[in-house]
Amino acid sequence: KGQSALFEIRSIADEIAASKPLPLALPQPRDRRLQKLAAALARAPEDGRSIEDWAASSGLSGRSLARRWQAETGMTLGHWRQRLRVLLSLPRLLAGEPVISVALSMGYDTPSAFITVFKREMGVTPARYSSG
Repeated sequence: KGQSALFEIRSIADEIAASKPLPLALPQPRDRRLQKLAAALARAPEDGRSIEDWAASSGLSGRSLARRWQAETGMTLGHWRQRLRVLLSLPRLLAGEPVISVALSMGYDTPSAFITVFKREMGVTPARYSSG
């Protein structure tokens, strides 16, 4: 009996070691202007403004914003925004909200676009995530 329990623990440990870690971290910028942008996106993830639009409201050029964002977070603004949307969708999906309503409220034009991003970030589809 003790041997089977040990085997089960090793099996679980092997599964954990082999699993891909979930990207639940979202690096935050240190620059005050970029922090304001990050906070605005967190409040309104559906906001589809371009980098140039955000840059203009931040007093930066589009290129400067893109470079600073990459330097401070280690990811492009577009990738950061996608990860933010996925992370904000997690509690809603776990609560049973339909994928289509979550996708549209996060600013995606179609559920399939959301599903593609979600799967790339989380390794599973939203439906599989919420069921499992």
